Amino acid sequence: LLYNRVILSQKAAERLGDKLDEQAIGTGPYKFASWERGSHFSMQRNDKYWRRGGNVKEILWRPIKEDAARIAALEAGQVDIINNVPPHEV
Repeated sequence: LLYNRVILSQKAAERLGDKLDEQAIGTGPYKFASWERGSHFSMQRNDKYWRRGGNVKEILWRPIKEDAARIAALEAGQVDIINNVPPHEV
């Protein structure tokens, strides 16, 4: 779903320096909205995206570290998607 790669200018990278992880820049159909360290971050649809935008208005990404808790949240309908599914659960 999300990748640790971004497209940005060298000027922006130099300006942000160590703050780059906290002030995301991207070029995709969603843009950074907010981040609460240790809790979640949210992204909103980028209505200025050059191609057809996303169908979802906002994405809330909440990390769930434990495999069992992540799977239980999916099965209970508390989340719509999970990553890092253990192979034996596929």
